[in-house]
Amino acid sequence: MPSPRVPSRRSPGTPLPPLAAIAPDDGDELVLSLSTLSKIAAPGLRIGWVRAPAALRKPLTIAKQAADLHSSTVDQAAAAHWLETIDLDERVADLRRAYGPRRDALIGGLADALPPGSTHNHPDGGMFVWARLPDGWDAASLLDRALAHDVAFVPGFPFFAGQPDDAALRLSFTAHGPEEIGEGLRRLRAAWTG
Repeated sequence: MPSPRVPSRRSPGTPLPPLAAIAPDDGDELVLSLSTLSKIAAPGLRIGWVRAPAALRKPLTIAKQAADLHSSTVDQAAAAHWLETIDLDERVADLRRAYGPRRDALIGGLADALPPGSTHNHPDGGMFVWARLPDGWDAASLLDRALAHDVAFVPGFPFFAGQPDDAALRLSFTAHGPEEIGEGLRRLRAAWTG
């Protein structure tokens, strides 16, 4: 089998090629891709799609029908109309311009807002920062204290497919501007120091 065509280095913000494009020559029969409009159009719009090898299309269709019978026709028509009238590349560029400073505000203050020894990622896309509290800390317990300071995050344990990590947490940076994020980080710090 030939080796995959993996890109060497890329600078932050550079889109990654589709997985099928870097897979071996038979990648079309190896790669299953899922995506959605909910993050670029509207969160409540539960319209998604799958790119799948031919052998999986029928079983996936049956599984989808068994799960919910049918996607909303109204939602599908709204999505089709939106896609016909929007410049999708410009929409994504607008979202990047809006979310970049918010992400940077969250990352810039997170080390001071979390207990010493906490770690976090630095996402190059998406809408969330993942953090991990030091050993012995529990994200759900910290959430209870954070709520008393009028700030929230999502404990990470429900997102694990295997053994959950009770010290993991997920923080969104999309709904608030940099100033509000800064205030939220001050409140988060107060939740564990006060």
